[in-house]
Amino acid sequence: MPVRVTAYLPEGAAERTTLVAVGVHLIGRGEDCALRIEHLSVSRRHAELVLGGDTWSLLDLGSKNGTSVDGRPADGVPTQGTGWIRVGDVACEVAWIDEADAVRLRDDAIRRRDAVTALTRVLAREPQRPDLLQATLDAIVDLAGAERGLLLLPEGDDWRPAAWRGFTPSEADGARFAGSRTAIARAAASREPVVVHDLALDGELGAKPSVVSGGLRALACLPLVLGGELLGLAYADSRAPGATITRLDLELLEAFAEHATLWLAARRSQAALDAVPIQASDARIPP
Repeated sequence: MPVRVTAYLPEGAAERTTLVAVGVHLIGRGEDCALRIEHLSVSRRHAELVLGGDTWSLLDLGSKNGTSVDGRPADGVPTQGTGWIRVGDVACEVAWIDEADAVRLRDDAIRRRDAVTALTRVLAREPQRPDLLQATLDAIVDLAGAERGLLLLPEGDDWRPAAWRGFTPSEADGARFAGSRTAIARAAASREPVVVHDLALDGELGAKPSVVSGGLRALACLPLVLGGELLGLAYADSRAPGATITRLDLELLEAFAEHATLWLAARRSQAALDAVPIQASDARIPP
């Protein structure tokens, strides 16, 4: 039966790997690793994950930052069922999955990708449609596998929610915003996507009142940048246990965000043109 290993990088999307062969699987940053984790706290050849018929075990290979299984130093003792390992600073869930689970996960990823691809084509043909902002946000929330989302546009020195899903109007705007303001500020300042899992464990985000009160478990915030200008932010989060945003999800999100940025730019340009008053000399005189 396959084993799925989900590595939750401290400041990035999760890496999900499925191992099917019984035997020894190398973990580390090296290119020859079956489970490759690109994080500075992980050694090139960090540990070995050994899969048996119905057990797995973890053995540290003299790594600099250590390895543990369910909070105990990794010592190669066989483990049954689901468990958590830590490789350097990266927490990983090790779980047996059956073929039905593998098919369901694959089909769900294909379904979300196909749905967003179809929407991308529709919106590309109709960049001025009135529900563009809401349709864009809905696609981002679905692609992230999230529960809620906001599409934020700049307004002076602040951000204005232009579309929302899963929030009430009062939660989406003002002091009662129930998401992570810190993630929004981080994405706006860095112009880079912010992805965090199990926010209670994140040193900066987890301590924020908005995160604690909202019970957030995973979030993604994507800056919408064109020509160096920040046109908006797309925010999605989830409070469901086990919510995961993978690297594949993030790659698809970034690709879709590029299209969304172009739509926003076209929409803004059209709005600017519509606001220009027609001069008398420009008006056509009917015959």
